[in-house]
Amino acid sequence: MDNPSAILDDKEGHSRSMVCRPMAVSGIVSHGIWVGENPLKYGLPLFLIQISLISIITWVLYYLLKSLRQPKIISSLMGGVILGPSVLGRNKRFTEMFFPRESLRLVETAGMLGVTFFLFIVGVKMDPSIIKKSGKQSVYLAISNVFFPAILLSFVVLTFNESIIPAALTINHVMKLSLMLSMTSFPVIAITLTEFGMLNSNIGHLLMSSAMIVEIFNVLSVLATVAVNVAAENQMYAIGMVLSMIVLIVSIICMFRPISLWIIKQTPENHRVANAHVFIIIIGVLFTALIGEFIGQQTSFGPFILGLVIPVGRPLGSAMVERIESVVLEILMPLYFVSMGLKMNVSAIRDWRLLGFIGWITIISCLAKIAAPTMLSTYINIPKQDALVFGLFMCSKGIMELIVLNIWRNEKALDNQQLVCVVLSFMMATAICTPLVIAIYNPTMQYIAYSWRTVQHSVEKSLGPCLLTCIHDEDNVPPIINLLQMSNNSRFDPLAVHVLHVVKMVGRALPLLVPYKPSTDPTTTNRIMNAFYQFERNHRGHVWLQPFIAISPHETMHNDICSLAHTKHVSLVIMPFHKQPAVNGEMMMGASGQAIKVINRSVLEEAPCSVGILVNCMTLGGTTKPRQHSFHLAVLFLGGRDDREALAYAAWMASNPSVSIYVTRCVPMDRKLYDSIEKKLDDEMVGKFKMWVAGNNRVSYREEEVADGGGTVEVIRSMGDMYDLFMVGWGLEMETVLTKGLREWNEESELGVIGDFLASTDYNGAAAILVLRQQARVASMDGAQPMAHVSIAASNRVQDVLDVPG
Repeated sequence: MDNPSAILDDKEGHSRSMVCRPMAVSGIVSHGIWVGENPLKYGLPLFLIQISLISIITWVLYYLLKSLRQPKIISSLMGGVILGPSVLGRNKRFTEMFFPRESLRLVETAGMLGVTFFLFIVGVKMDPSIIKKSGKQSVYLAISNVFFPAILLSFVVLTFNESIIPAALTINHVMKLSLMLSMTSFPVIAITLTEFGMLNSNIGHLLMSSAMIVEIFNVLSVLATVAVNVAAENQMYAIGMVLSMIVLIVSIICMFRPISLWIIKQTPENHRVANAHVFIIIIGVLFTALIGEFIGQQTSFGPFILGLVIPVGRPLGSAMVERIESVVLEILMPLYFVSMGLKMNVSAIRDWRLLGFIGWITIISCLAKIAAPTMLSTYINIPKQDALVFGLFMCSKGIMELIVLNIWRNEKALDNQQLVCVVLSFMMATAICTPLVIAIYNPTMQYIAYSWRTVQHSVEKSLGPCLLTCIHDEDNVPPIINLLQMSNNSRFDPLAVHVLHVVKMVGRALPLLVPYKPSTDPTTTNRIMNAFYQFERNHRGHVWLQPFIAISPHETMHNDICSLAHTKHVSLVIMPFHKQPAVNGEMMMGASGQAIKVINRSVLEEAPCSVGILVNCMTLGGTTKPRQHSFHLAVLFLGGRDDREALAYAAWMASNPSVSIYVTRCVPMDRKLYDSIEKKLDDEMVGKFKMWVAGNNRVSYREEEVADGGGTVEVIRSMGDMYDLFMVGWGLEMETVLTKGLREWNEESELGVIGDFLASTDYNGAAAILVLRQQARVASMDGAQPMAHVSIAASNRVQDVLDVPG
């Protein structure tokens, strides 16, 4: 057709004109450049280049803004603005080549598919039962954070409406915006807390439970608003929509809840959910989304309800999240964010008074959200700083607000200028509040101890150390139980042991740290805890056991460990090493090894007590030893606070008649190279050790003079390999002549210099290894201080000042 316009006749004979534009997309698949075709004129290559551009720009922006503590949604929206008509889109050639108008519908459709599955994942991760368990703090904070900003904004707007509202806005617009500003969606809080590693902090738990309550208000308010708007136009349509929505909810519950329980029943423990079962749920997501469209609901409404119906956590909930979350969050959701940015043309802002007004009510809303918890803090007994952080977090805006704004724009309730102003205001609030939270709140401060919590301190007071053992899987159980058996000192109080089974959080949004409740189900947790209960029964009256289970992301799992250690006044946390012995005796790292390594390092740095890293082996591991088994313990003492901690733990074990102890102390040949302060503290500790074990013929002590690290290695080799356990100090903070030349060969920093050598193939010993690091820091009135070069005698002198309830 040469002429771009043509005259057509309709069925009634009337002529009408049609304008034909050249098609930007010629087909689906290109034949390639070798036949003279431009692949970007075809649907699939164009869509692939769009996804690539979006991914590259958003990730580059994310890493550039990461140092400014900006959440990922900011980089995604900025990527859309850059690709859209505000920046690169101003170049017509760029737009026609990469983002022609005809192709944007596919980008937005893929983004909406991402929103549908995203809200399904949100529903899967939500645990509605948490709302019942929410304390008064969460309820009061949630209610105040919704109603106080709404009431304040409504008062300001209704009082000064004629003088302050720009002509571009109606009172209906302003009331809708006020309602949106008063809300904070659960997914936004969950995503932000996860990004910044605060999900299982104290404030994180408070935020998550409060946000879940606020989400109920969100859903009810949106449904009420939709019903009122529809009823104003057609009451019968409104009644039909509400009734069909109720039928949809009931149908999903009655149909998919039994299916979910059946799938769980068909899945053996520690097995993956069958692909066919995952496929059934995915079909359910698509089917409920389609039904929602037919009855006038949003596409994501049905999938969200379906997600709530699926039991939270393993096996089904976690399987659904594992299978689809990465694709949804990393590919489809950025398409949605960028599609929003592509609609935003900053140059479309003509009325700057409009932007100022929307920014002004956003600021009022944020101030109200900060003021509400701060005013309540005294009444509900939370620190002012936590209340401030809570309010700042609740100012964050994200995916849910963008979904609502997109709906309003599609319904012509907002024009482009209004949309740009609202999104920019939301971006401003999130971009300012989130870095403020990071600057104000340090999650590690919540479990800093105000007193010395070490084995050395406990033994000096003739008190048994309180232990916390962490278990990742069943392979960790035998070596830890055998270590506890060696630690069982019947002469003093019962050995207090807290057992924590740490499980990677998948398929739920809220971390869990709760006491373990025994059951008869054949689960991994039950088998682990039954082994420890059997140990307690075998040592009745001498061991006191309290088990816990923690479900949290690997990235923040150390928070749960440190928090429990702080709450229970633990003296020593025992962590399993991230490598396990293989059949051939080599140390191998499993699937979760790298994550466990990071957890161990974090616990070593942040624990409010001493920490021990237990390296499994064939002698101490494998099976639990019988009660009458004789254990042989070797202690290498090089000096320093970590070695003093190891010697104190050995002194505690010395009262166990089943344990024989062999202590070897290395001292420099040139005594002038021995730090005078450390020598005095080491001599004091050795003197106490000899006093504690006096008359005990199961304990031997010897000293060896060495010139350097090579001499220390020779001493270790001369000790032989007849031991069940080799105990050493971490000692990586200070280098002495005794370790000179060894630090350069250190591979596993969590084991220190000597521990790393003992675990290496160069030594190739069969004994298990326990590496101890004494409490790294203690809080003074001026804040957390390092503990280096502080003796226990010195700590006793300040104990009256520092020893306050932890």
